[in-house]
Amino acid sequence: MLRSTTALAHCLSFAACASLATTVGFPAADADDNDVLSQSEFNEFFDDTDGFERFDDDDNGSLSRTEYNEAVDATYETDAFFSGLDRDHNSSLSRSEFLTGWFGQFDANKNGSLSRSEFEASLEALSVEL
Repeated sequence: MLRSTTALAHCLSFAACASLATTVGFPAADADDNDVLSQSEFNEFFDDTDGFERFDDDDNGSLSRTEYNEAVDATYETDAFFSGLDRDHNSSLSRSEFLTGWFGQFDANKNGSLSRSEFEASLEALSVEL
């Protein structure tokens, strides 16, 4: 009886893990199940996880250079990366500038979508776990 109960508990825990794996991260972000993320799916992921808001410490709707530096891995804290995202050159990043630029930065093959590995790389480049 104990062996059966233990086996059942293991099966249930594996099922729970499998269910969790299909509802978070890339699978959850890929709304149309086509194995790539469009810009809109990427933006929706950030909406669902409050990603941009986590970085916007002063809640003013944009990222200062300091907020940006705290949000990204040290590799991306350079003037070149920040300036490349700051399309209107006002020394801050709107939500649109950040998401569009970050998406574009990790669309390695420039096909207009992110593969699972490109998406994961974009999240790994952030210093905050989403």
